Amino acid sequence: IQKEDNIRMSLTEAQQELLRPVFESQMPKDDKIHYNISFEAMSPDEAPVVITQNEFMRRMKEMAAMGGGGGMSQFYSQMPDNYTIAVNANHPLVIDILGEVENEYGEKLKTINKKIETAQKQQANLNELIKDKKEADLTEEEKQQRDDLAKKVDDLRGQRTARLKEIGAGNSLVKQLIDLALLSNGMLKGEQLTNFIKRSVELIGK
Repeated sequence: IQKEDNIRMSLTEAQQELLRPVFESQMPKDDKIHYNISFEAMSPDEAPVVITQNEFMRRMKEMAAMGGGGGMSQFYSQMPDNYTIAVNANHPLVIDILGEVENEYGEKLKTINKKIETAQKQQANLNELIKDKKEADLTEEEKQQRDDLAKKVDDLRGQRTARLKEIGAGNSLVKQLIDLALLSNGMLKGEQLTNFIKRSVELIGK
């Protein structure tokens, strides 16, 4: 991935947080491969999604396959392959997908974002109040409040993530971009490849 220092990231942290579950919902399911999603500031002219393999893990697994690497070889040989799905945060299609997701979520997205923001502020205020206290010095009430707020933030974020994954699962463009990246890496085979070709025809026909 060509990175240029002067290229700015179009997506804010909050926007990346919204898009992450959308792309996660379309990740291939494979026990032998682990995918990490990252958002990168690339040129808008570059590919919308790029797949790269963790170089260290690749070398270790290669050594393990050849019987090198000593006692660690078996450990590495059993680990899943690690790939990074780098989403080009400056690509027009990725920005379009964000707009589609926000539209589909509608007003409820603003409502839940506001609830998360409020709960996080309450959490920050409480943490500020108890920051100088040791765990043993906290009152039961303070501990309960801290736990309740942590649970509230987790629950709200969980609700939002579930809805975003639901929206993402129905977005054929997201799937198409991921499959294109897999195809360019020679990782799209069998039924996945057949489905990709079928979907390509459908998208062209739109």
